[in-house]
Amino acid sequence: MTNFRYLLPQITACFNLRNNLGTLWSHQTSRYAALDGIRAISILMVIAFHALISIAGQISREEFQVYLESLPWFMRWLLQGDKSVEMFFVLSGFLIGCMLMKEGMRSGGKLQYGDFYYRRFLRLSPTYWILLLLILIAPIEKDKIYLLANLFYVQNFLEPENLLAGWTWTLAVEEQFYMLFPLLLSLFFFKTRHKLALLVALFLLSFPLRHWFILQNPIFATEDYVALVYDSEFFTVLYDNLYTRYGALVAGVIAAYLHCYHSDQVKQFFLQRAFIANSLLVISIVGLIWILNLPVFRWGGEEQATMMGLYHTSSRNIIAAFVAYIMMATLYGEALCRPVRWFLSWRIWLFISQMAYGLYLFHPILTLMAESAVKKTLLEGETYNLWHLWQITGLTVVLTGVFCLFTYLFVERPFMNIRDVKWRQPAENANISIRAG
Repeated sequence: MTNFRYLLPQITACFNLRNNLGTLWSHQTSRYAALDGIRAISILMVIAFHALISIAGQISREEFQVYLESLPWFMRWLLQGDKSVEMFFVLSGFLIGCMLMKEGMRSGGKLQYGDFYYRRFLRLSPTYWILLLLILIAPIEKDKIYLLANLFYVQNFLEPENLLAGWTWTLAVEEQFYMLFPLLLSLFFFKTRHKLALLVALFLLSFPLRHWFILQNPIFATEDYVALVYDSEFFTVLYDNLYTRYGALVAGVIAAYLHCYHSDQVKQFFLQRAFIANSLLVISIVGLIWILNLPVFRWGGEEQATMMGLYHTSSRNIIAAFVAYIMMATLYGEALCRPVRWFLSWRIWLFISQMAYGLYLFHPILTLMAESAVKKTLLEGETYNLWHLWQITGLTVVLTGVFCLFTYLFVERPFMNIRDVKWRQPAENANISIRAG
């Protein structure tokens, strides 16, 4: 009874609507504010990409190719909007890396695995289970026994035709990373003097690893990019596995290492080598935009196999490196870094960022609803155009935003708060309660 009286105020506070609503607008730490901007832009890119793919699902491959050709040049990035997943992975690698490295620095390399997995479970699972429940009761034809794979975060090992909530493969990749990364730190990282060399070697290894899978499946380099959108083999072999996508996570971890172990040196670099630091920031931003706007939908065939092979091998990891540097520049940089940090720290980005997890989980369902609604407005013989794409995207953002506001306030945020609940009453407080009673 005493412990219940101790816990009840803490649990009640976790569900305090006013406090939870306040987290949508107030930064926990202003130093990391720009990271919310990166996360918010990433989720908006994902939504726009899936809006485009929803159109691809309604027309033939040839018609989709014509549709892409009709888009203005500055909208070419839409077909590569899925590269925003690399941005999520970099952020995840950085934040989780910082948390575990700081713990290891305090404890002499000893990590509290139970506490780490407990906090990850409460962060990801409650809202995710709402999605799984919706799929469980939905009238779909697929065998729902495969939801067990989603429950244990191994759905990325399923064949595409058996996937339920196929977009959640990213959660599987992250959960698998969370399982392995603390072990990597304990067994190797904390014990070696060559920490940076270890992480850089892991990052560089991801390039030949991806290339090896392309060599084993040469059609990936010769098939045109639009065809790959419809290719389940490409998705299974190269797209949704930890061993082909871990490069971006490690890029974030490298940034975390520099931030935790060499903060002073990084700060000095941005101050004393300002020209180089600012030049690298410009290269990163321009390079990121350039890669995303490459006309990959026009590539394909034997004559462009080398270029396509290099693209599939390196583009995602290069994007990850660019994002990691932009992130570090917003944390440490001055001069040109200031306007970038200011832009990424806008309050609206925080609002979107706080709900980004829910937006990612639920938006594909609402994208289909939005596409269906827009499709009904098409006149006889009318084809999709750019305006229809923006309608689908905007409607998806509004519908998902309203839904996720509720899931954030009543599920996601409360369970995040529960992570900090002290489940056992301190002995001295217990004695005071007993005497008071």
